[in-house]
Amino acid sequence: MRLKPPHAQGLAFSNHMTRVRFNPAVVPEFGAYQLHYLWMARYYLHRCVKHVNQASISSRDFARSIPVIVPPVAEQKRIVAKIEELFSELDKGIESLKTAQAQLKVYRQAVLKHAFEGKLTAQWREENKDKLETPEQLIARIKHERKAADPLLVGSDTLAELPPLPEGYAYTLLANLGELGRGKSKHRPRNAPELFGGPYPFIQTAEVKAAGRIIREYSQTYSERGLEQSKLWPEGTLCITIAANIAETAFLGFDGCFPDSVVGFTAAKTLVLPEYVELFIKSVRTRIEAYAPATAQKNINLTTLENLVVPLCSLEEQRALVDRLEAILSVIDDQRVAIDNQLLKTDALRQSILKKAFSGQLVSQDPNDEPASVLLDRIRAEREKAVKNNHAKKIKKRKTRA
Repeated sequence: MRLKPPHAQGLAFSNHMTRVRFNPAVVPEFGAYQLHYLWMARYYLHRCVKHVNQASISSRDFARSIPVIVPPVAEQKRIVAKIEELFSELDKGIESLKTAQAQLKVYRQAVLKHAFEGKLTAQWREENKDKLETPEQLIARIKHERKAADPLLVGSDTLAELPPLPEGYAYTLLANLGELGRGKSKHRPRNAPELFGGPYPFIQTAEVKAAGRIIREYSQTYSERGLEQSKLWPEGTLCITIAANIAETAFLGFDGCFPDSVVGFTAAKTLVLPEYVELFIKSVRTRIEAYAPATAQKNINLTTLENLVVPLCSLEEQRALVDRLEAILSVIDDQRVAIDNQLLKTDALRQSILKKAFSGQLVSQDPNDEPASVLLDRIRAEREKAVKNNHAKKIKKRKTRA
């Protein structure tokens, strides 16, 4: 609430800000907390003049329409001290929650990383040695299924930079594991309302970010005319964003269309589980984002995904990995949601503290405190006396000049 040196003196501010100086009847911190409480309670919202993309309240209206509760000065100081004590405890709790939030994020990425290094299913491999393919058998199967001349298509220099794989794994490219293609759309629904109303759902990039599985209710509908510029992708397609929020993923829960800012992946199911690919993309999202040029509108191209090097294991181990990883991530996500809810509650708690402060419930009243009304009367009298003295001085000055 209080600016500290070196920022406490010599300040200038724009005309979008209003300076408030309280008279001696109001402790500045008390007044500031009260104005902040009114903001949290959305009191100013109904007193603002609304402009394009913003709202404002004039200094004059602010001064004449905003109510200020004025208890005795001694009580104001007790209230401020109690608020700061409670807020300090609350801030410590928020800091702990945010630390836990950051640790969960790090743990999530570590789990994903370990999963695709074979560490999560190490015991499964030991127990299922008889089910494992050799890397040579795995590569031969990719060749046969995808008719690829070289299923790796990765130079020896690149392979040397990659971590060694456990038994039964081999590196290959994402392009060898299914069909990849960009969505197509010359006209997008948000720019052409006449394209709504048809039988084909059309998703946007934001919907991929918002949902693990996109359901029809989330999507706009796309007309037959629009379909001339779009491919209809089958239910179960893995959607991967390549613009704005790069490498967000979600599965289509219906046959639908999407724009060219989304890539669709349909897995060769004899080689790879689509869920395995999705989880792998989540594990290397930072690496994928690094391919985006440093421009205002970050994006990657289809080739980046096609050349993504994937550590591949047998379908049986993929199923074991997906099951274990999804169980762990589910627990992590539940904890993340719990932390998010606790952080939301801290805002409500902060408002509750201020509400009690300005309804006389936060600290006890002392009958020995000088009533604020007495102080206000004294301030008013002193002000009126000063005005009269100034008026008298002006008259005397005029007579002297005459």
